[in-house]
Amino acid sequence: MTFDDDHEPTVEEVKEMLRGMGMPVDGWGEVQSGTVQSPFVERQREMLIKVRDLLQMQIQRDFETVGELQEKVDRLKHGGGK
Repeated sequence: MTFDDDHEPTVEEVKEMLRGMGMPVDGWGEVQSGTVQSPFVERQREMLIKVRDLLQMQIQRDFETVGELQEKVDRLKHGGGK
């Protein structure tokens, strides 16, 4: 079934076309809210968790580096070497 630009398809015509393509037509009302998960959102969530973990690791490394540098500054202030 094809549609012309002049012809606005009816709901039944659209349903018939979708059925012909093998798509379920009357099942939309059966889905409960909250049960459908978007694959895009799930991948985005996983990536954000990875970014969070990487940032936490980098913050820990930065704290360690700041501690080491502060120790070196203190030694230099007091005339010490290594």
